[in-house]
Amino acid sequence: MWHNKPFIGLLLNEYARGVGIVNLDDNEASAVFDAFSEYYINFGLLGVLIGSSLQMVYYALIAKLVSRALSPRLGLVVVSVLLVSNHDFFSVFNTFTSEIRILPVWLFCCLALRWR
Repeated sequence: MWHNKPFIGLLLNEYARGVGIVNLDDNEASAVFDAFSEYYINFGLLGVLIGSSLQMVYYALIAKLVSRALSPRLGLVVVSVLLVSNHDFFSVFNTFTSEIRILPVWLFCCLALRWR
């Protein structure tokens, strides 16, 4: 989307490579910024507003779906766990792709507890 965006990922990814978030030979991926920084760098202040709103809608949607399907308490538990597991506060796009694997497990656990 931003054709002339400066490429500074090699310098910024030194820490991410050091702790194993990004592979040593990966020159395209980046895992350096939290969500707010990424929204600002890519899209400016409007990006922070829109990205943060998307993040809020994402978690609200999960809470609503789980609350309706199971119970409001379990909806709160699932969203709380997802928020805490996003300790680096990655953007909504990174969050969704990582949590899409975790969410079915949490839903299964909640269903199992509810049926018990």
